[in-house]
Formats: sequence, structure tokens, C-alpha cells
Amino acid sequence: MVKREKINQPGSLEGDVKQRTRRFTVLKILTVFLLLLLLAATIYLEKLKSTHFQVAQKVKTGYLNLSRNLSRIKITREKRSDFFKGRFLLDFPSRFAFQAAGLVWHLDQITPPQIRLLQVDIQPAGSNLRFILAGSINTGHEPEARAQFLAFYNRLETLDNLVHLDYTFNQGPFTLIPRSFPFTITGEMELK
Repeated sequence: MVKREKINQPGSLEGDVKQRTRRFTVLKILTVFLLLLLLAATIYLEKLKSTHFQVAQKVKTGYLNLSRNLSRIKITREKRSDFFKGRFLLDFPSRFAFQAAGLVWHLDQITPPQIRLLQVDIQPAGSNLRFILAGSINTGHEPEARAQFLAFYNRLETLDNLVHLDYTFNQGPFTLIPRSFPFTITGEMELK
């Protein structure tokens, strides 16, 4: 019995072997766990690398296709610039002139003899045509002047491609004294 007590004691040879075996087993388990962790990290990083490589290849092929098509892009760009040059630099003045002439013709057709247009100002405004009509109504009294002006204004509103139309009277309120009644009409038309 005495021998057994000595064997189970910490300093004995048999106790040291058991402790070493446990430590070795724990180290084996930790090593396997660490290797599995490294294996998982390696697989994840390889997958990430291949994904980034595929994206880089797509970008590279897109860039190569773009550089191959550069001459076609230059030709298309030149065609578009020529189109816009022709449309806005060459075509716009003639369209503006025809639209302005059409507006003057319509004004001549719809203006009654009692209304005198003293100023007709027509200016280009982007892709529109802006106009200012300054005139006076040569009639005796306020009711007649208002009726004639509103009839003229209503005829102006029927013009094609009209975007905006507004009017103001240049002097104070109408009086019963026979005189001319000045007005200003501003408007904007779309170019055809």
C-alpha cells in the first residue's frame, strides 16, 4: 500500500506521465483547432481573391472594348456636334426669322384700326421667341377702350405655339376724358 501512495503523489513518475499525456492531448486539440481556423481563413481569402479577380477582369475587358471602340466614338461625337451645329447655328436663325415674320403677319391681321402698335420688339429667348408689343388705343372712353383691348388680347391668345402672354397699362386708371390709352403686352412663343 505504501508504494501506491507514492505513485499517486504529484512528484511520482506515474503522475507526471498522466499530466504530460493530458497536456499533450490538449495541445493536439488546440493545434487541430488552430489548423481548422487557418484553413477556413485561407478558403475565405481565396474566394475573396477570385471574386476580386473576376471583377478586375470584367473591368479590364470593358476598358479594352472601350479603347477598341474609340474611333467609332470619335466619329459619333463628330456627327452629333455637326448635327447640333447645323440645328442651332444654321437652322435657328432661319426658324427665328420665319416665326417673327409669321407673328408680324398675324399682328397685322388681328389688329383693329383703333389700336396703334407703336413698338414691336421680337427677341430670341433660348428655343423660344419673346415679344413686346407697345401701343395705344385711340378711342374716346374707358368702356370702349377696355372692350377693344380685350378683343385684341383674346385674338392674340389664339396664336399657335403661345407659351406666355401678359399685359399692363402704362398710365393711371382710365378716365372719361377722350384720349389714347397706352398698353404693353409681353409674350413668349415656342419656335416651330
